[in-house]
Amino acid sequence: MYQPITNAPELSTHLRAILGFQSGVYHPVTLEGSGITRWEDIAGKTVFTGPPAGSAAATSEALIRGITGYEPGEDYTAVRLSWGEAYEALADGKIDMMIRPAEVGSANIERFGLTDEFRILSIPDSAIASHRLDGLIGQAGRGTTSFDGSLYDGQLTQGKVTALAYYQFIGTNDSMSEDVVYQATKAFWENLASVQSSASFLKAVTPGTAFAGINVPLHPGALRYYREQGYDIPAALKVTQ
Repeated sequence: MYQPITNAPELSTHLRAILGFQSGVYHPVTLEGSGITRWEDIAGKTVFTGPPAGSAAATSEALIRGITGYEPGEDYTAVRLSWGEAYEALADGKIDMMIRPAEVGSANIERFGLTDEFRILSIPDSAIASHRLDGLIGQAGRGTTSFDGSLYDGQLTQGKVTALAYYQFIGTNDSMSEDVVYQATKAFWENLASVQSSASFLKAVTPGTAFAGINVPLHPGALRYYREQGYDIPAALKVTQ
């Protein structure tokens, strides 16, 4: 999206991070009765992979490719709609599966368990062990995580669900005052309980995730706070100029 900005590469060198966190996971959702209980079952099926614009569809299709080797338009039909249209299409049986990025515990995913049973497909351990997904989960802002399938009422995959996770970070630019960023960083972490109580997915924000998904240097103000608190700071994030 930044291609039209000719000096975007130079501008990006002024970005500075404050903290990172796991924002959500890709949920591959299919309703009971679709005939899909494992990834290979999507052969010949219709799958919503994401909206026409943005990176979600490409990411979803890369996830399918890494697990099954399937190609959109050849092994399954990839459908691109708006997010809202995708929910309705799945509920109405017009598509067989939807891959939806959302926070863990999302009400938008839970809705399918209110009237029916549904399944979230888990990434097989074999797909990770074979390194077929390395190009996807190794990207900045990507990784894997797991959650208990019983988190969602009506969800049929039992036990641990392994999912493609995506990370975001809170940041600023290098012109922001060091003291302002220091105080903001300190205030955030000293009031973490209040932050976590405001939304269920924010419970995943912990001191252990402070540097998750960050691919630009820490702002000097944030760096000062983490040094004072004895954090193990990755060397790549310590550039202060």
